[in-house]
Amino acid sequence: MKKSKLISGILSIFLSTTLLAGCGGNKSNEKVSNDPVDVNVTADTELKLPISEEKITLKVWMPFSSTIIQNLSENLAFQEMEKRTNIKIEFIHPAAGQENEQFNLMIASDELPDIIINAPTYPGGPDKAIDDGVYLRLNDYIDKYAPEYNAIRKTNKDIERQTISDSGNIWSFACVQLDKEPSWSGAFLRSDWLKELNLEMPTTIDEWHNVLTEFKNKKNVEAPLLLPVDWRWASNDTFVGAFGVSNSFFNENGTVKYGPIEPGYKDFLTTMNQWYSEGLLDKDFATRDNKSRDALFSSGKAGAGIEGYGAFGPYLASGKTSDPNFALAAAPMPSLNKGEDVHLRQTNPYVRDYYGVVTADSKYAEEAVKWLDYAYTEEGFLLYCYGVEGVSYNMVDGEPGIDKNFFPEGIKNSGKHPEFTDALTNDPTGLDFWDIYQKYKVHVGPFIRNPLSYGELSDEILNSMETWGASKDDYVMPPVTLSADENKAAAPIMSEVQTYQKEMMYKFIMGLEPISKFDEYVEQLKALGVEEAIGYKQNALERYNAR
Repeated sequence: MKKSKLISGILSIFLSTTLLAGCGGNKSNEKVSNDPVDVNVTADTELKLPISEEKITLKVWMPFSSTIIQNLSENLAFQEMEKRTNIKIEFIHPAAGQENEQFNLMIASDELPDIIINAPTYPGGPDKAIDDGVYLRLNDYIDKYAPEYNAIRKTNKDIERQTISDSGNIWSFACVQLDKEPSWSGAFLRSDWLKELNLEMPTTIDEWHNVLTEFKNKKNVEAPLLLPVDWRWASNDTFVGAFGVSNSFFNENGTVKYGPIEPGYKDFLTTMNQWYSEGLLDKDFATRDNKSRDALFSSGKAGAGIEGYGAFGPYLASGKTSDPNFALAAAPMPSLNKGEDVHLRQTNPYVRDYYGVVTADSKYAEEAVKWLDYAYTEEGFLLYCYGVEGVSYNMVDGEPGIDKNFFPEGIKNSGKHPEFTDALTNDPTGLDFWDIYQKYKVHVGPFIRNPLSYGELSDEILNSMETWGASKDDYVMPPVTLSADENKAAAPIMSEVQTYQKEMMYKFIMGLEPISKFDEYVEQLKALGVEEAIGYKQNALERYNAR
């Protein structure tokens, strides 16, 4: 079947060149049909090993950078994959920091590998990649050669929706999590100070106001609340969610809204302005960098903040050097009134944004699909998430803990669960888990992923995830996809909208602009086209729900 690459579309984005003709080989200027490919093979009902009786090599392009190993061919999980499948993988790793550039050059060069993993977004999206003859449309191949992935896709409707495009194309093997990942960011505070001052854990905006006031007056802290206006806050909508809105787009019962133009956002800004004027917020919140923020908290000059659970360990270690009583606790997502539901928190979709695609030119398409399918078996799950049994993990008696529902049924119900060995948790050279794991396992990619398959989880981390995850997340936007035309129109609009919105948020909170100008600010956002952008998101949500 002839396939085309509309190379001009890619190079116009990357190199700003003029139109180029399709490259040679078996390509033409015809578009590829989206009709299923007839491969004339009866569907496989189970994956059989080895995948190939004759040793073959698949080329795999995949971003990777490590100080522990130079190439994923040194990773023990992939070495074991070769033994089990009889397929050798020749990894191609783009230079760190040049992934986008080298991806676009590779696509334009007409020299494609067999598989591409964790690539940047294809210009125009995956449907365009199929139309351009770059990615293989996998619907029929998965029906016939990927029984494991096919079954995982049908685990629930959300997974099925998130593994297909609006056009009905299955374009990749996805990174699938079998349950909703626990929240990994939210508000936290000095729990030792709560105890010392005889204060309860705050659950409402008014209770937070009281706790921060006590921290300021009785502990004399420089910044009762650190408010990071970056991914930490954007990921979870702490405080703003109490007012029924988000920092960005949200989905209220099927209707897309942009939080910063909603009445609830005005109420949020009014509250933050009050806190700022009373000295309850970090006075330098708008310009505070990570290093300064960490130092402020660890030195006892801040009482609360918004962070990911990864900060607990470093904060505790640093804090206890100067104060042996230093202790932290996660706080629930605050509501406006006692007992009210909060509808926004940090959450992740079932399908994470890491994919494996088979290229349209691969002469080993069937084998590539089967190789990718192995990752969705119970054995593949253990191999990618934990490594090689007896080396990086052992199966021990007892059910898994908080991560039980991320395990395939056979493992979950076996009465055993994997635990990492000292190779990963007690490296003799002193490397921590996040340094050494790259030699033994894979963190993200096209497989069934247990998002908690890493080193020992402290009580602080487990408790924080449970606390932050107790709120609802039904207003969180699902992973919708704008069409190429919608994205082209929305991108410049949102660039201006976000710049102006953030500038005015600072000014409203710091009192540089009166809250009475909120309506003028909303009108300016509308003039910049925010309602048009909301419309694009609404269309995308409706397409997503119709998948």
